[in-house]
Amino acid sequence: MVLEYQNQIRQVLMSHFSASKQKPKPPINGVFPLDHFASCKEHMESYKKCLKKNKTMHHKCQDVSKVYLQCRQENALMAETPLEELGYGHKVENVGVKTDRKEDRGFTAGAHIKERKNKGWFW
Repeated sequence: MVLEYQNQIRQVLMSHFSASKQKPKPPINGVFPLDHFASCKEHMESYKKCLKKNKTMHHKCQDVSKVYLQCRQENALMAETPLEELGYGHKVENVGVKTDRKEDRGFTAGAHIKERKNKGWFW
């Protein structure tokens, strides 16, 4: 009896989770194959170093990423696409970093609870 009940529960759960009707969508520009022969590894490594050096501010590494994507196109690792369509039409300069954070202005998480506790609102 218990075994039948467990099988019924399992069947209901399995049908519930497999009922998803969503179909996977292919990438917009097709596949982005792996570089098995390391044709563009040098460019990829220099791009990663640039990102690390610039604290992941990708606009500062625009020239390096452009060379990397050109290498991938030349080695048939991605579709031939004009770089202007990939966002390389203009040089990005003077991109400001958002520095206005609550923490910089003295915000402390949970401070409002401490104030309420002193007034007798909590606990």
